[in-house]
Amino acid sequence: MSVTQIGSRENMNTRPLAATLRTILAVALATLLATTLGTQPAQAAHWRNIKGAVYAKIKWFNSKTIRKKEGKGPIDAKFSKIPGSLSSDPPGLWFGVKSKKTRKWMGASPREFPREDQKKRLTVNTSNGKKFFTSFKRRVICTGILCSHTFVGKMRY
Repeated sequence: MSVTQIGSRENMNTRPLAATLRTILAVALATLLATTLGTQPAQAAHWRNIKGAVYAKIKWFNSKTIRKKEGKGPIDAKFSKIPGSLSSDPPGLWFGVKSKKTRKWMGASPREFPREDQKKRLTVNTSNGKKFFTSFKRRVICTGILCSHTFVGKMRY
């Protein structure tokens, strides 16, 4: 055998191994790219703190905070504190969400929250990435020093 023939046999023996390793590497790289650059599942919605103050019963207040839905599904709200008074007037809040684009109510909005610690569904099937803002007003008129105008709660979106 000549030196050239020996070198050729070695190349013949290592070529299938090198081709197999290149194939494995290419498949691994393609899988990695598809996982990182491909369609990712949407993040799940989670509860976020909200708070505000509302003084009027007649006029709706539109929040300037633009929110963005994470994942497809409902938007919910619950309040640990709602506007009320120390007198006999019942407490309560009307609260809902409006589309940023159309400025129209979304889903079952607005909803009435006559008491604290109630969870209510504002929308049912909101798409991932949908931008919206909150809108709210008092349930009853309250003036004077016995009134509480603040609300504190959480929204899941």
